[in-house]
Amino acid sequence: MVKSFQPDIVNSHLVHANILTRMLRLVVPMRCLISSAHNSNEEGRARIWAYRLTDRLADISTNVSNEAVQAFEAQGAVKPGRMIPVYNGVSTDEFRFDTALREQIREELKISAETSLILAVGRLWAPKDYPSLLKAMSALKDDRSWRLAVAGDGPLRATLEALAADLEISERINWLGVRHDVPALMSACDVFVLSSAWEGFGLVVAEAMACQRPVVATDCGGVREVIGNRGSLVPPKDPVALAEAIKSALAQPAQQNEELGRAARKRIQERYSITATAERYLAVYRGEY
Repeated sequence: MVKSFQPDIVNSHLVHANILTRMLRLVVPMRCLISSAHNSNEEGRARIWAYRLTDRLADISTNVSNEAVQAFEAQGAVKPGRMIPVYNGVSTDEFRFDTALREQIREELKISAETSLILAVGRLWAPKDYPSLLKAMSALKDDRSWRLAVAGDGPLRATLEALAADLEISERINWLGVRHDVPALMSACDVFVLSSAWEGFGLVVAEAMACQRPVVATDCGGVREVIGNRGSLVPPKDPVALAEAIKSALAQPAQQNEELGRAARKRIQERYSITATAERYLAVYRGEY
């Protein structure tokens, strides 16, 4: 395909494509090759070594946050200056607060107006650290009326459901599985939570902010860069701190949360929109790095 198409630029994404496309360049001419990673942790020394050994075969590499770039440098996957940040983009047209969708989802989940809905979105696997979230919610089980909805599926579902049962909070959790209406779910929630142990960027955080939702997230990957001062950050793998931050967010006056939500959306529109990301990629394609 590369031989027949003869593209001006090849931009590969994610670890397997990045390494394979770099190796391909040994036998197939490419005018320009850009390798784009999307995480701060590639889960394995072999992958880091593969990045390091093939780095010279790419013209430049990108990653989704400054923190992710620094993590690659610290692990020796790239030399300083050989990887630059290009943030993920959010469709602020798709991700926006919608009162009608909020009511629709809350009716579907049988959530009353007096009940606070906490939402988490992401695959049910180790990087998302759902055990810490469940332990945090367990610490709040005697507090005000709340429900937790988890959108996503994965290999740890049965383990997480068992943990929820052990913590005696099963009846307050909706395991939604794979959903294709995440903007509606975000409109329906009162607080969005990210409990990840590690992230590259934290795209769902930006999406929740675009929907004007109060966000509580762990300080991992590029999440701090995304949130700025428009949400709450807690240390990863700290259920106690996570519980306190969720409790604080739920206790905020409605007007204060609305003001925070408007400011959060404005931040995403200005810094992390699809347009901003596209312009950054085009600049990289022009060699402006």
